Amino acid sequence: VGAGGGDYAQEVTYKFVGCGQGEFDVVSERQTRPACLFIGGCVGFVLLFAVMVLLLIPTPTTTTTVLTTTLPYDCNAGLSNWQAGWSIAKKGWCCQNQKKGCPPPPTPPRPPAPPPKPPPTPPPPQPPTPQLPFDCNAGFANWQAGWSVPKKGWCCAHAGKGCTTPPPPPPPPPTPPLPYDCNAGFANWQSGWSVQKKAWCCQNGGKGCPPDVSGCTSAPYDCEAGFANWKAGWSEPKKDWCCRHTGKGCTTTPCPTAR
Repeated sequence: VGAGGGDYAQEVTYKFVGCGQGEFDVVSERQTRPACLFIGGCVGFVLLFAVMVLLLIPTPTTTTTVLTTTLPYDCNAGLSNWQAGWSIAKKGWCCQNQKKGCPPPPTPPRPPAPPPKPPPTPPPPQPPTPQLPFDCNAGFANWQAGWSVPKKGWCCAHAGKGCTTPPPPPPPPPTPPLPYDCNAGFANWQSGWSVQKKAWCCQNGGKGCPPDVSGCTSAPYDCEAGFANWKAGWSEPKKDWCCRHTGKGCTTTPCPTAR
């Protein structure tokens, strides 16, 4: 409406919402008084001064007495005879707290005995000894008149007793066969005999020896040829002949030389 032409005032209206549905009160502002602040500061300063004085005053020395708890049992008293002298309660307490007076651990059960070994298997029965048809010891003092002819013949052949004539001597062992027959093929020995047969027959039978240029019989082998490698290079007949006649090519000790 213009400067100085009117005034302004705040109007507050209230709306009724029902009985007991609300309330209204005017809150007034609190005003801080300077006297309260001064009194509170003085009280705080006094309390701070008192705390500092208490901290600076030396505290008297105090001694602390350790209270010892009395044990219900003395586990060292009578320990040497605890099994018969202690009560069950003492045994249980000392075993649990001081590991004394504890019953010995139970003995483990013995392992079961091993099963008995089976008896050894008996050896198989021996076959029955064949019964001899005659006992050559029975009646030997009068065998000529007391023995029968079959008994005489059997005991003479198997036991050498009761023989009317001495038994013939056993035949001599057969002579081992010769490695070569120096008579077989002698008519054509130069081309028909092998080198081994010529050497053997020349040495043992005087046959098959190659004639020398001068007309004398020459040796079947040259013991100087190949002597540096005689072990691998010579044949067995040459080793034998040279060992016997020249002492070379012997596998053990030198053989005696020829006559």
